[in-house]
Amino acid sequence: MKLNYLTAIALLCMFFYACDKDPIEIEKYIPEDSDGIGIVLKEARTSNNGVVLSWLDNTEKAEGYKIYRKNEGGSFAKIVTLDTIIYTYTDTSVQDSTSYYYYAEVFGNGFSIKSNEVKSDTIIISSVPEPEYYLSGSDYFSGYFNSNNQSDVFYWNSYGTDLDIEIYNSSSQMDIACRVWDENGQLIGDYNSYGAGNAEYIYDLGYGNYYIIEVYTANSYGGDYEINVY
Repeated sequence: MKLNYLTAIALLCMFFYACDKDPIEIEKYIPEDSDGIGIVLKEARTSNNGVVLSWLDNTEKAEGYKIYRKNEGGSFAKIVTLDTIIYTYTDTSVQDSTSYYYYAEVFGNGFSIKSNEVKSDTIIISSVPEPEYYLSGSDYFSGYFNSNNQSDVFYWNSYGTDLDIEIYNSSSQMDIACRVWDENGQLIGDYNSYGAGNAEYIYDLGYGNYYIIEVYTANSYGGDYEINVY
């Protein structure tokens, strides 16, 4: 008898505790017809040609997505409707030195669900320079800059092999730096300047088809440098 009494008290406590909690308003965001828990915008990653958005979505009856964007202090506006089930989109209608806020909206027959908001990094649009020299596979190049504000641009065909690049500064006073773009025109490496007698190593840069590499002076001096691909 004592056990039944204690059990009844425990059940009453559980009932009043549950009633005291705020209800979960999942129906407000997830219509019954959507058969899912919604859409989550994972990232808004800047690339050389825009902002790459990616999201997760498990609404089984989804028919497509709408992407909304605003800049700092602005209002959200739809920039595209995607009438297909995909999970990434690149916004190329962006401006230099600007950051944006995004959200996605999944829609289906009679329902739509808004995602969370994500802010992109500040966009730096960097045009890919035209190559002057061509490298392939394991290769070597010896270069020289007469003075400051000079650069050499290389097209490197890696043939899908996993190779490393060494850019060695063999001058006595010159500082140099380098930038690397992949085959899609995306800036994937922006390496700070380094002084005489030092080298910059770029590892595991070979699984794509080709890369554009720019080596340039970073101070007012000229000098020799070498590129080794191995």
